[in-house]
Amino acid sequence: MGNLNIGNDKEVLLGTVTQLLPYVGYPRALNAIRCINEIAG
Repeated sequence: MGNLNIGNDKEVLLGTVTQLLPYVGYPRALNAIRCINEIAG
């Protein structure tokens, strides 16, 4: 992920997905969280 390359950590990415949840919907947010967990460990 490009975000990890510029210095953002897993917590920042999860916080962003949490804030965007009402706009992107629950299923897409779950997919994003799964991807973050796979890539950021």
